[in-house]
Amino acid sequence: MTVEPAQPNLVLAVGPDRFEVKASGPELYGALRHLWVRCLAPGQPARYSNGNSTSDLPDHSGGNGRVDGNGAGNGYGSGQVLLESEVGVSRVTNDVITARRGLSIVFHAAGLADRESGCSVALVAPSGTGKTTAALTLCDEFGYLTDEALVVDPSTDEITAYPKPLAVLPPDGTRPKHLVSPDDLALEIAPPHPVLTALLVLDRVTAGDGQVEASEQPLVERLTLEKALAALVPQTSALTALPRGLRALCSLIDRAGGVHRIRYTTTEQLRPVVRDLLTGQDKGAGTRGHPWEPYDVDPPRTSHTPVESALPVRVPTASSRPRATGEPAAVQRAPVDDAVVIDERYLALLCGQRFAVVQGLGWALWEQAAEPVAGETLVDRFATDPEAPEDAADRVRWALDELLQQGVLTAVP
Repeated sequence: MTVEPAQPNLVLAVGPDRFEVKASGPELYGALRHLWVRCLAPGQPARYSNGNSTSDLPDHSGGNGRVDGNGAGNGYGSGQVLLESEVGVSRVTNDVITARRGLSIVFHAAGLADRESGCSVALVAPSGTGKTTAALTLCDEFGYLTDEALVVDPSTDEITAYPKPLAVLPPDGTRPKHLVSPDDLALEIAPPHPVLTALLVLDRVTAGDGQVEASEQPLVERLTLEKALAALVPQTSALTALPRGLRALCSLIDRAGGVHRIRYTTTEQLRPVVRDLLTGQDKGAGTRGHPWEPYDVDPPRTSHTPVESALPVRVPTASSRPRATGEPAAVQRAPVDDAVVIDERYLALLCGQRFAVVQGLGWALWEQAAEPVAGETLVDRFATDPEAPEDAADRVRWALDELLQQGVLTAVP
């Protein structure tokens, strides 16, 4: 009897990258192979071999192809299979993100594609707020790209599909969730060359919570660029590792026709909005709704926020903001990875894992802190201006506190 070469691990392909998922035996190997059927690298054997013996794989075509923790009636065996499968999905997702670090923009998003044109939309949202449910509901019509990590080439907008297994609740709604192959869910296969053409931020709300009623239509709005960045940057992996990452994201937003946000109660409400976005019917006029330009941190530029006009900005009223006590410590700008100016009014700053948009007084203070400067010096510099309001000192202290909390200024010992 001829024994096949050892194949204890499963090899997955996500674009040009390859990832191994460990399989400790035929049961797990078969479960993983079935779950990852749309990500298998070419040549993955249909039988398990450890180099000493070869085993046929269990039949995973029954029981809806689900992996659950009970090991009964699902075709996948023990709860250990569940545990190892879940760990494998999480590990592969992290590895995909790591492999694309500095090369791609990776959104925390579900990806849906028009099967004919390849036009695709990113449904951006934090964990547990509707991405998987959207993919489950809408991919009877649209191609399934991913429900978690959408990999986009920042120069071509091409998407690398990552059609991973989905974690879904069983019909009775009880936990734990089940890992399910997209094939078993009959999700449509994505086209071969998907391209990102739309960005949609999901805001799922519960009917009756005062924000929206169940009978109401979903609320769709086109975000200003500063609000779009505030929504997208926290849901983007390793943006600072990408050269000029903030500028790359702004350019991507331009080409996608801006960013929309939808407030909705039922997932089916997303369908007509996604259709319109993928056909270009709901993108609004033009792609440059809010002009922006790169900001080179060195040397500092002050043309947009002269000191004499920095104080009259909208800040919390004296009664609503905490009164600053004591003089601020010395401060300095935090290291900036990238920055852009929006509408000549806002300065968007990417500082490591921190992102902030500053304007008016905040912008002026940030510019004055290119080198370490005592907080009391900044207070005196602004509060003694003849045009300054009576509470100027408090405003400056409050603004310095805000900039420190946002991470765009750092305290200097």
